[in-house]
Amino acid sequence: DLHSVIIDATNLTYVNRLEWVSLINKYRLNVHKLCAAVFLTPTPLLQSRNNRREPTKKMDNDVLLKKVNDLQFPDLANEDFDELIVVRGSHE
Repeated sequence: DLHSVIIDATNLTYVNRLEWVSLINKYRLNVHKLCAAVFLTPTPLLQSRNNRREPTKKMDNDVLLKKVNDLQFPDLANEDFDELIVVRGSHE
């Protein structure tokens, strides 16, 4: 019985993703497809959304910018992904 699994986490770097990919590959059968989804949102829009969050969930702007700068785009050839889905967000 096959089930889809979604890992909803901010895995910005190859090293972050490697832990998940290694775990998945340990149990993955040939019929399973490993997909990565990248949500590309302009930094000003991220900042605007962050500023509207309630104070307990709001991220410091420096932390937000560090995350933006730390993003390493997934590499299909080296990360065992079968598919890469890119979602571009440019407005609300």
